[in-house]
Amino acid sequence: MISLIRPYRLALILTLSLITPGCQQDKQIDSGFISVVVVDFDRSIQWYTNNLDFEVIDKTENPERRLKQANLKYHHINLELIELGSAIKPSSLLDDTQNRVIFQGLFKTGFTIDAFEEKISIWQENGVTSKDQVVKDPVTNKRMVVLRDPDGNRIQIFEK
Repeated sequence: MISLIRPYRLALILTLSLITPGCQQDKQIDSGFISVVVVDFDRSIQWYTNNLDFEVIDKTENPERRLKQANLKYHHINLELIELGSAIKPSSLLDDTQNRVIFQGLFKTGFTIDAFEEKISIWQENGVTSKDQVVKDPVTNKRMVVLRDPDGNRIQIFEK
């Protein structure tokens, strides 16, 4: 079971990447990027490539800084995964008596996908953790599910 103690960096960075200084209201933002600090670099790369079809563009490592970084891409979505030796898990800052904490800030990120049913089957085969079962959104009348990446970040997936 995955604890609710998570930094939700994925959603925060996605939203911040969409807010750029000087954007005019009549201009559309074409693309941005998501940057996620991860615990296990290789496991996270494998998860995003196997489950969300991202492609690895490049990888770099800097052992002196205890830094590993990879750029991934899926269509117009750019994803940066970073393993940083000095990163702190929010759960390490809390005592053991607090078992249900949600940090302030953004809560999740989301995507709309084709072949929803096919991807659900693949995720089940791959053992991908979901917060809940597949449900139908009452507003859009589309099915959706909330997945958890290896670090517990929430990713909400809607069918097109």
